[in-house]
Amino acid sequence: MEQPSSKTILIVDDDVDNQCIFKVLLSEEGFKVLTASSGNTALNMLKEGVCEKIDLVLLDLLMPGRGGYDVIKMLQEPGYQEVPIIVMTARTVKSEVVDRYENEPNVKGFFFKPVASSQLKLKVHELLGTVSPKTKTNNS
Repeated sequence: MEQPSSKTILIVDDDVDNQCIFKVLLSEEGFKVLTASSGNTALNMLKEGVCEKIDLVLLDLLMPGRGGYDVIKMLQEPGYQEVPIIVMTARTVKSEVVDRYENEPNVKGFFFKPVASSQLKLKVHELLGTVSPKTKTNNS
């Protein structure tokens, strides 16, 4: 198992409050966390060689401009980092649109907002092969 401090997560959400909540939650788990307020900013960060290696993206589904689905599809194109994505949405009803996102090969998780912090932390650690520092100290 790797240390969370060796992993970088990019949070892409146009809601600054959501960015802050997720950043605090994941920083407390030991991850390095970057944020982007738009799909275009995220894609620029994920261009090969433009930014440090990003290990996971938490992606809001509905954003103005280039939304979540555009980002998911672009990250399957050459020239971008291959990175797993956890999609988050405030949509309350599961629909064909949501199904379309879940079936993309780079989407490794899906959560409806508000996201239960314990479930999100568990999924992130599972995808990145890390363990919570809080779990380690409790078991030591």
